[in-house]
Parts: sequence; C-alpha cells; structure tokens
Amino acid sequence: MKGRSVSVAAHMARGVAGTAVLKAGAAVLQLLMGVVLAHLLGATGYGAFVYALSWATVLALSAVFGLDVLVTREMARCRPREEWGLQRGILRWSTLLVLVGSACVMAAAGAGIALAGHNFPNVTRSTLWVAIPLVLILALLRLKQGAIQGLGYSVAAQRPQFLLMPSAFLLIVLGISFVTKPTPPGAMFAYSVAASLALGYGALLARQRMPTPGLSILPEYDVRRWLRSAGPMWIITMAAVLNDQISSLVLGTVSGQEPLGVYDVARRLSNIVAFLLVVVNMPLAPIIAEAYAKGEIAQLQRIITRSARGAFLVALLLVGYFMMSGTAILGWFGQTFKAGHIALVILSFGQLINVAMGSVGLLLTMTGYERDAARGLMLSVVINVVLSFTLVRIWGMNGAALASAVSIGVWNAVLAIFVFRRLKIRAGILGR
Repeated sequence: MKGRSVSVAAHMARGVAGTAVLKAGAAVLQLLMGVVLAHLLGATGYGAFVYALSWATVLALSAVFGLDVLVTREMARCRPREEWGLQRGILRWSTLLVLVGSACVMAAAGAGIALAGHNFPNVTRSTLWVAIPLVLILALLRLKQGAIQGLGYSVAAQRPQFLLMPSAFLLIVLGISFVTKPTPPGAMFAYSVAASLALGYGALLARQRMPTPGLSILPEYDVRRWLRSAGPMWIITMAAVLNDQISSLVLGTVSGQEPLGVYDVARRLSNIVAFLLVVVNMPLAPIIAEAYAKGEIAQLQRIITRSARGAFLVALLLVGYFMMSGTAILGWFGQTFKAGHIALVILSFGQLINVAMGSVGLLLTMTGYERDAARGLMLSVVINVVLSFTLVRIWGMNGAALASAVSIGVWNAVLAIFVFRRLKIRAGILGR
C-alpha cells in the first residue's frame, strides 16, 4: 500500500506540475487572444465573435453526447485490466456516434440561423454561419482529449486544445491583420482552421499513446453499459457548459453584442481563479477511477482534501487581486472594457466557491455516480436560466454575473452532498 501511495503521489505531482505549466501558458495565450481580438474587432465585433463561439461550443458538446468523459473513464478502467479490445471498441464506437451527432446538430443549427437569423445584425448572422463547421471539429477534439487523458497522459491531452489551437489562431489573425482589417466572420474562420490543426495533432497523439496491443487487436463492445453511462454524462457535460455559457448567451440576446464583449472578458479572467483546481483535476480523473475500482477510499479522501486546500489558497489571493486591480487589468483590452469590473468581482467569488468545494463533479463521474452529478447540475442550470433572464433585464452584465455565481454555488453544494452520501468522502477544504 505504501508503494502504491508513493506511485500515486508521484503521478499526481508530475501531472499537476506539467498541467500547471501548460495551463499557465494557455492562460497567457487566452489573455493575448482576448486583447488582440478586442483591439482588432472592437467591443461590438468581439461580442459578435464571442456570441457565435459560445453557440458553437454548446452545440459541439451536445454532439459529443458526454462520450469524451465516458472515454476517459473507460480507458482508465481498461488499462490495469489489459482489456485492449474494449479500449479500441470504445474509441471506434464513440467516434462514429460523434460524427453522426455532429452532422445532425450542424443541420439543425443551419436551419435555426435560416429561420431566425434576421433577428441579428448582419455581422453576427454571418459569423454564426461560419461557426457551423466548428461544431464537428470541437466535438472530435474533445473526444481525442478524453482518450489521451484516459490513457494516463493528462498533460499531453491538453496540448492540442490549450496550446496549439490558441497559438495557431493568434498567428493566423495577426497575419490577416497585416493584409486587411479582420472581421468577426474572418476571425471565426481563422479559429476553425486553428481548431482543425489541433484536431490533427490530437489524433496523432492518441495513436502514439495507445498501447501496442490496442492498435492491432479486434475491437470489443459493451454498448449497453456504455449507453447507460453516456446519457447522464452528456447531461453533466451540457449542464456544466451551459452554466458557464448561458449568461453570455442570454446577455448577447437581450442586451446586444457590446455588453457581451465586455462581459466575456470579465468571465474569462474570473476563470483564472479556478486555475489550480483545473490543473489538479486533469491528472486526478484517471486516479479516481482506478483508486475507486480498488477500494482505496481513504487515500482518495487525502488526495481530494489536500488538492482542494492548495487550490483555495491560490484562488483567495487571485480574488483579492481582482477586487483591487480589476479595473486596470480590464483596461488592457480597451477603455470600454473597464465597465466589467463589478461583473469580474462577482464572477470571481463564484469561482472561489467552486474551488472551495473541490472536485465534486469529477468524483461522481469517475466512480459511476454520474446520474447524481447530472441531477445536481440540471438543478443549477434551471436556476441559472431563470436568474439570467430575470437579472440581465435589471442589471445587465452584472445581473448575468450574479446569476452565474449563484448557480455555481448551488451546483457545488448539491454535488458535495451526493459525494458524501455515495462515497463517504468530505469534498472540498473542510474534508478530513
């Protein structure tokens, strides 16, 4: 057991260190991307780009059907048992479903734009059209990331989406800016090209990291069990993304593109508060699945508690920094974006709650209790939708921020209760 503890600790240390470096680089790239786009497109043009990208992200996740999370769990589950046929089977089966699902979602999106596109400005409508192919690209990219992560390569799994894609996008947009002034549709096309490059790299990584027997053995299928898990995991993934995106979508629809552009910058900055929790969760996912399969609950409790406390200390410092210097940071994007300071503070406190509660969603999905996670997340989405439509009309972007923060608090509290009931683990900073 001691050897096993040392092995897990070493794996976590390597994963956290590698992910921290990668995420730090990704955060810098995201910040640069926001600054460049805000200056090149302006607040209104940036808002149109963000609105289309938000829809593409949500639709891509609906097309994935939660299979990226399922693939992570199943790859991690099959690895110690050397069930190479099932590993190859889940990859082939999930890829086929994502292709079919993406085709259906893109057709529905095109029909929706054709029917309701006249309600949007021309530039927003054009950007939405250009964003449709991005649905398929992002869906497949998430699936490849889930496979690589499940194989135990948590750092490598993040390189395509968080390093290659933003880097390529920045280079393409800056190259366009030397020739002509970029437009929101042009920026969206550049984003799709960058995502395609990331997808190609992700497919190559997945094949390179696949165990040798898994490349030649005949695939095996456990479709009935996979389908039972895929539905709740789809709900979990969709609910999590809707909680992150719904306030943006409502704000863009109700208040227009300029407030959305300002709000999105504040939202992206607030996500930095949860930086260390995200860093910990990547290598933690396969560890949870494997430890739970072996009944090592006490060890899981120690890992969960320590990771939550470390992440919370960093998050607390960041919230204080945003409270004091948020206006100056937002000013990097342009004078118009300084109006998002209050929204930034509200969103940052919401993320602080998220960090304080720890890896509650991951604990449930990686141990087979995805239905409980789905229930808690769906409740928070309903609260978010109701509050967003109500508060955005009253307080604009600050109302959107408050709706998002409240839903995050509800989501984490409900999931923490489920974690204790099912696993007897006290999630978050108050764990033993």
